[in-house]
Amino acid sequence: RGAGLAKNTLTIAAVGDVLNYVDATSVAVTSFSSWGPSDDGRIKPDLSANGDALYSTDNAGNTSYTTKSGTSMASPNAAGSMALLQQHYRDTHSGASMRSATLKALVIHTADEAGAYPGPDYKYGWGLLNTGEAAQLISDDGKQNVIDELTLSNGGSYSRTLTASGNSPLKVTVVWTDLPGTPVADALDPTDAMLVNDLDVTLSRNGTSYYPWKLDVANPNAAATNSGKNSVDNVEQVYIADPAAGSYTLTVNHAGTLSGGSQAFSVIISGIDEYNAVPASCSADLVSPADGAVDVPLTTTIEWEKVYDATSYDLYFGTDGGGVTTPTNIENGTNVPTNSYGPSLQSNTTYYIQVVPRNNQGTAGGCNTIWSFTTETATKVTSFPFSENFDGFTTIGSGNDWSNATDDDADWSVNSGTTPSSNTGPNADHTSGSGNYLYTEASSPNYPGKLFTLLSPLFDFSALNNAHMEFWYNMYGANMGDLHVDVYDNGVWNKDVLLLSGQQSVDGNDWKVATIDLSAYSTGTTQQIRFRGITGSDWLGDIAIDDVVIRGEAFHTYIAGSTESYTFANTDASINFTTANSGQLTLETIKTAGDPGTVGSLPSGVVNVSPERYWTVNALSGTADGIYSLSLDLAGMGGISDYSTLVLLKRADSSSPWSAVGSNNYAGSGTVVEWTNISDGFSQFGIGGAADNSLPVALAAFTAAFERQAIVLEWKTESETENQGFILYRKDDPDQEWRQIAHYKDQRELRGRGSVSVATRYRFRDGDIAPNTSYRYRLADVDYAGRLNYSKSIEVQSGDFRPGGEIPATFVLEKAYPNPFNPLVTIRFGLPEAMPVTIEIYTVAGRKIKTLFDGELGAGWHARQWRGRNDQGRQVSSGLFIYRIRAGENVFSEKILLVK
Repeated sequence: RGAGLAKNTLTIAAVGDVLNYVDATSVAVTSFSSWGPSDDGRIKPDLSANGDALYSTDNAGNTSYTTKSGTSMASPNAAGSMALLQQHYRDTHSGASMRSATLKALVIHTADEAGAYPGPDYKYGWGLLNTGEAAQLISDDGKQNVIDELTLSNGGSYSRTLTASGNSPLKVTVVWTDLPGTPVADALDPTDAMLVNDLDVTLSRNGTSYYPWKLDVANPNAAATNSGKNSVDNVEQVYIADPAAGSYTLTVNHAGTLSGGSQAFSVIISGIDEYNAVPASCSADLVSPADGAVDVPLTTTIEWEKVYDATSYDLYFGTDGGGVTTPTNIENGTNVPTNSYGPSLQSNTTYYIQVVPRNNQGTAGGCNTIWSFTTETATKVTSFPFSENFDGFTTIGSGNDWSNATDDDADWSVNSGTTPSSNTGPNADHTSGSGNYLYTEASSPNYPGKLFTLLSPLFDFSALNNAHMEFWYNMYGANMGDLHVDVYDNGVWNKDVLLLSGQQSVDGNDWKVATIDLSAYSTGTTQQIRFRGITGSDWLGDIAIDDVVIRGEAFHTYIAGSTESYTFANTDASINFTTANSGQLTLETIKTAGDPGTVGSLPSGVVNVSPERYWTVNALSGTADGIYSLSLDLAGMGGISDYSTLVLLKRADSSSPWSAVGSNNYAGSGTVVEWTNISDGFSQFGIGGAADNSLPVALAAFTAAFERQAIVLEWKTESETENQGFILYRKDDPDQEWRQIAHYKDQRELRGRGSVSVATRYRFRDGDIAPNTSYRYRLADVDYAGRLNYSKSIEVQSGDFRPGGEIPATFVLEKAYPNPFNPLVTIRFGLPEAMPVTIEIYTVAGRKIKTLFDGELGAGWHARQWRGRNDQGRQVSSGLFIYRIRAGENVFSEKILLVK
């Protein structure tokens, strides 16, 4: 135990095997691996490696092998890997060897993230050992990466300017072999500092400093921070996840005095681009698919041979050019940071690709090779819902385009009844008890850790709203492994959208259901589902799946006799059965933005219904006879002053009246409200406001149209509750902020009617517009408490201002209107040609108070508006004013009257 706490050793935590690392959640520490911290707070363990069920020699005989677990397996695993890295360094660095601190820095620097938070922790250390990444960094030393061994003198400082590439994280790791600390007297958990020479590492750019990770010994489960210096560890790492491209300054100095007069240290740097010449070569070959390949799967990721001195590639890709000229109709010189590209491919199509390596000095010359490949003739599923129970299968591939992958260890199989192995797998299929299911046979030689990969047909989810998938699985067996579900979309495999690990079923009859939200994986036009079964440590690990369904909208199946709470993705709705349904029930939930409307009268005590959203819950199969609660997240819903008095309304359909159901069980904080004790099935649900908690104006219509050189806005309310009036906002450009253009306090036509249950129509004319321009408008109604409830925005295009479509032959000035005015007046004029224009506002005494416009305008018709404010932005008093317009040599004046 004492050696494991030493400063200069590499202490290894034991984790389970990670066959396909996706992110930190892929790494799980074993139950027998010890955690830190050390008494003085140093980060221990340093690193994680596989130490669970490793295949190793056994003392039963000279040729015996078995599986063993422990940190005593993780440590030799790491040691052997590091020995190979040292040999690789010698092979690439003229026979020189790395210092121990350098090797330690290298494996810490290249470790994969593990644990609950970014950065190091006291369970996994700096992460999962990644020998391949460490070897690649050695190969790239000096250009994209740096491995340096340096010495800092007492009182000295080391600095270096780095050029970040900007397309990958900027990371600096510094490690030094520290002198022995002073032994402490016997005590329980002494906190005496063991660090002798305290080096400090910082990165800086444009006045901003970036500090190393550090942990808090008093809060060992807390996330690592990087807000200041680390005075505890002899490992320091500065990490910038998304750096701006350009120069950074690395500084290494020290606190106090260096014992021994100096300190050797090792530094590893990655994420830089410091070449002094353009890439020396072009990419030699198309790796995947091969150049000229045919029947290429639509889910292929394109990869070309990496160029060692390139930091990115200019990609030309398309179906044009015929292999003779550069393809451009899909990607035309797009810069990509890696030597791979995931396009959305179409069936039976020939594609061409050309890549040009690039670094900070420019692009490689003469890279004119154009590769090509042709995709498979494939059929996509475009009709939904999609359902597959496998009952028509004899073997995989014999129906509906399901297939086994060829780059795995073993195949999924079709089966009915029990699997060949006892005490594992299902007793029968889920659908009928006499049909088929697909499963992985874990018997020898298919364990341990063997991969079975099953591919679904190709889909096109682009027309599906809120796509979801449901499937049933049985994972019964004492040595159960893992089931990974991946989704392909838009050129990328999204791994582990669902991961099930270990035994999930209590016996062969215990089929369970999984529901997956696919809405985030519907951006492209080609999708595919991949089931990856990985066996456990022995043969009791058969995995089975059945009844795969994909459909639009969120849905989920509740198992008969069980009470379960399920949150329907993207609907803000959760349904929890408190009294179990007698039969299996599949529910679909839809959230609709907009006013559900009202038929007949509302239930007693309900003043109005929220016009912003409502929910529909449909029973797709089964009969709802249980009692349930419904929880809805009402975040963003306007006009709510007291969540505890809101009423849940239910109706059969839009032609039926509302009734009140359930009991409001609001928790007292937040925006989620639960209504309990609901029965009589499902249908449509809305939110009702009681008299002391009325909801906003029920806006029935909001339209805009271009009329006579103005935008005319009209809206209608079905009812109003404590409505003071409306504020009108406009955007002249989608990227601009909303700008208030009219307020009910200034415009009588925008004043509300308080509380009424009859329809009211409103109209407003916006004359401050330009010709042939797109505008976006939205309304806000204001209740008596001053709360604003915003409408959806609408967009409208103005037309041509020119009468008859002609540019005037001479300068034309129309009469200002309205006149008298409040609060704004419009001045319209036509120019025969481009010329300078000045518009000024004067008092009748001749004092200028406002320059309305001063600049050049083109030929055509124009309009400018004055809102009764002076150059200081203050509202002027009512009275008579004069505006004067100078357009080239033309000067005109007109009186205008502001009334209030």
